[in-house]
Amino acid sequence: MGLAHALLSSGACLLPRIVRRHIKKGFFYRVAKPSKIQRYRCSHCERSFSTQTFSTSYWLKLPQLQEPLLFRVLGCSAFRQIAWEFGVHVSTVQRQVERLGRHCLLIQQQLRPKRVPVEPLVLDGFRSFEFGQYWPF
Repeated sequence: MGLAHALLSSGACLLPRIVRRHIKKGFFYRVAKPSKIQRYRCSHCERSFSTQTFSTSYWLKLPQLQEPLLFRVLGCSAFRQIAWEFGVHVSTVQRQVERLGRHCLLIQQQLRPKRVPVEPLVLDGFRSFEFGQYWPF
């Protein structure tokens, strides 16, 4: 829920963050947990949205797979192995991993320092490998 509230300020409204105001506009119930979802309305563009809109489990049939799936991928498990373990198709695992990757990129973009380095950047041993580390050319 914390990430959802952090991303509320990145809505589709074109006004700067300082000017935007999001007003609570009730809530709705759903079957999956959390069952009570807060709704909001932008005071400038009049669009409405909910905290679920910015959630990683938005429109997912199996939201409970996300956390164990992330840990399996970080543990270098194969997609077929993960799919067999959870009883889903391999393409489901692939779509979920792509979705989690996009959310991770969004979080990294928001959390990275906005300043430029004040001293020269040195990368020791940095090379471009066309085919692989052991057969670069």
